Amino acid sequence: VGIKEYKSLLLGYASIVRRGGDVLHYLYSQTESMFEDLSIRIKAMGERLSMLMEANIIVSILGALGLIMIFIVSLSLPSVGMSFTPEQFNLFSFLVLPMLSLLFMYLGDIVQIGGGGSTWRAYLYPIAAAPIAIFTASQTVLPHLIGLRPILPQLTALIERLNTLLGLGEGSEAALGLALSLLVISIPGIIGDWLYAERDRRIFEGVTAFIRDIVETRKTGLSPERCIIALSEKDYGEFTPHLRSIALKLRWGMSLRSIFEEFRDRVRNWLSQVVIYFLIDAIEIGGGTEETLETLADFVERTGHLEQERRGLLAPLTFIPYIGAILLTSTTVIFLRFFANLTSLGGLGIPQVTLRKVLLTPLVLHSFILGLTTGKLGCSNRVSAGFKHSAILVIISLLGIWAASNILSLNFMG
Repeated sequence: VGIKEYKSLLLGYASIVRRGGDVLHYLYSQTESMFEDLSIRIKAMGERLSMLMEANIIVSILGALGLIMIFIVSLSLPSVGMSFTPEQFNLFSFLVLPMLSLLFMYLGDIVQIGGGGSTWRAYLYPIAAAPIAIFTASQTVLPHLIGLRPILPQLTALIERLNTLLGLGEGSEAALGLALSLLVISIPGIIGDWLYAERDRRIFEGVTAFIRDIVETRKTGLSPERCIIALSEKDYGEFTPHLRSIALKLRWGMSLRSIFEEFRDRVRNWLSQVVIYFLIDAIEIGGGTEETLETLADFVERTGHLEQERRGLLAPLTFIPYIGAILLTSTTVIFLRFFANLTSLGGLGIPQVTLRKVLLTPLVLHSFILGLTTGKLGCSNRVSAGFKHSAILVIISLLGIWAASNILSLNFMG
């Protein structure tokens, strides 16, 4: 269990059971203080994550804009002796700034209050798609960005035709290729997160409703085992197939302990594991009395309310990266149009295709990483939850590139 309060509760519970102490009194007293402490920690966590998110946006946006300004000045005023080559710009854009974002995600992982139930299966989908995305990038990004000879020229030509069809403008081919490559990873990531991580959360919601129902059913005089079998006919969402499997094994006469072991192997949500563990112990040791089950139901409901409080507190942080990505995209395309007009007026001799190629390509990557940061530092506390934000932000960056080529080009300077 990843939260120390729950770990302490379980260890104390096991000790009380071994000594034959008053389990009900222990659960009442311990959970009351535990939830008070967790509520205080959640509020403090929200403040820390807000600061981390704001710091990440500041570093990402100001860092990217600062690099853009330095690069443009070095191109437009080579006589002053300032040299900032496209290779150096790409090094900072594709390596340094993403590494800083990864650092913020790591710090967010330390600050977050989360559990130990692994959702690593959600990452199998984007990992499987990664070779395809890497190959796509090698054929659609590198040939246009650094002049690498493509292995599959047809794919490179396809991006050029698609770029012309979308009206993104010459020099946007690498950005479009990178956007498509990142979407190749993002879409499987969205599917994996929905299938596993979000499903685990919905399983806990079903467990919460089931525990409350088992308390009410127990009051009719049925044994705990008969209550479980009777309730297996109801619909508890994602928890329903697991409940029916438990009921079937009870009919076969399997022990509750072996049933829990199988449930733990199938369900990786740690809160659901803790609740079913308590339920089985309440039946095996405490006889599944109404008082014991009522205490368990209160514990589960308060845990659910605490999780809702955490998600509600962190939900506003989700919008911050969107604002940052829109700001970065709009500022970059305005820079491009501004210097394009200066060039057309004869003020500066800046190669526009080079500018678009060098500036717009990392813009797509920054938008993608901001989406991953949203998933990790936001209410989900999962990088996999950021894939859907990444896909949206990548599309927003493409819309910004299209605007730079079509809308802002119309009489930008009046």
